Amino acid sequence: MNEKICGLVLSVYRDRTFFKYLPKINPKPDIFIIRNTKPLLAVKDQLQSIADGYNKCRLFAPDDTTHYWIVEDDCILPTDVLQTLKNDMIKANCDVVTVPVYNRFAKHLMVWNLQKTIHGELYKKDIIDKTGLKQVDVSSLNCFLIKKDVFLSEYFSISNHNKELYVDTLFFARLRKKGFTVYCNFNVRTEHGGLVWFGHENEKNSSIGM
Repeated sequence: MNEKICGLVLSVYRDRTFFKYLPKINPKPDIFIIRNTKPLLAVKDQLQSIADGYNKCRLFAPDDTTHYWIVEDDCILPTDVLQTLKNDMIKANCDVVTVPVYNRFAKHLMVWNLQKTIHGELYKKDIIDKTGLKQVDVSSLNCFLIKKDVFLSEYFSISNHNKELYVDTLFFARLRKKGFTVYCNFNVRTEHGGLVWFGHENEKNSSIGM
């Protein structure tokens, strides 16, 4: 695909693990932008700070950007992850491609489908088959490739009513409601907060430290 990719690195917890191997990323996006998000003490304020950080990212990309590659700085990813995501987007003909990442605090994989309760509220449902390239409803914001028009169509925010929907899930849930397609490549090995997803569901996650 003919694209101009803006790589946005969001520093949320000031971990900066990603920067240690940033020079090895190949291929690289056309432009890299580093955005620091000031950590706050209160959990609600911190989540809002993260949302604000993502919203401000859209202000810095060149006008001719076609795609955004978003990475949070506390992840370890394969050096060819961007090429993998580009290939996946073509293969699936989708709007967003993500990778599976563990929550560094709750220690669960942040990829779900969504279902409604009898009262109409959304809740997250675990995905049983965690292999290959799968269409999903929501994923994490730690690493994803997204088309520019899709990225600009929705703002990041927090939910004051549904505890199931954090910044990540609310953003993707709104995209899915608009009809955009989200895929996750479960074959990609990731590390987040010492928790490793090995690229297939039969391997247990292990705490290896950073």
